[in-house]
Amino acid sequence: MAFAIELLNELTDQRPHLPFPHSSQVEGELRELRCHHGRDRYRILYRRSEQFIVLLHIFRKNTAQIPESEKAIARVRWDDFGARMSATPRTPPRPLGKDAPMASPNQSIYAGTKGAVDAITLSLSKELGARKIRVNGLNPGAVETEGLSGSGFLNENMKARILASTPLGRIGQPKDIANVTVFLASDESYWINGQIIFAAGGLTY
Repeated sequence: MAFAIELLNELTDQRPHLPFPHSSQVEGELRELRCHHGRDRYRILYRRSEQFIVLLHIFRKNTAQIPESEKAIARVRWDDFGARMSATPRTPPRPLGKDAPMASPNQSIYAGTKGAVDAITLSLSKELGARKIRVNGLNPGAVETEGLSGSGFLNENMKARILASTPLGRIGQPKDIANVTVFLASDESYWINGQIIFAAGGLTY
């Protein structure tokens, strides 16, 4: 078993384990956990929130000191976490990186396809940009369609939850999404490329 773990970690006699991970203070209550996987060293920036540990940012350790830009990312995410926890009603924390679909049981394939569309959009925008072909993604959030209404997903509790999280105070309608789609397909949006457009009335998960 130990040999198998060493293979997974890409460790050899010439490349032994690095020092055991340890934590240190960065500034104020922001702390750093240093760890490694194989030869790669990583920094994890985190803070405590009462009895919880909130992981804010992870990146490769390429410098002796933590770059200010990396600390700034952790500060922004901590502020976002605080705002969500202080909101009424409270909203779930945003996953690290970009916004993700709302997590629900038995929705792993659905959520995975949503994430795949976002990733493919960004890749294609770079591949096709030289040919003057723009590729953007449109994330419509909750839209009141026949399919959604008939699925049973949009019950009264879910509708109330969506409305409470939507600053514009209503659920989206097909026309809301159609208008954005027409704009993105027109010459008026010629300078928009490689973007995930959230047309959801300000809804956040």
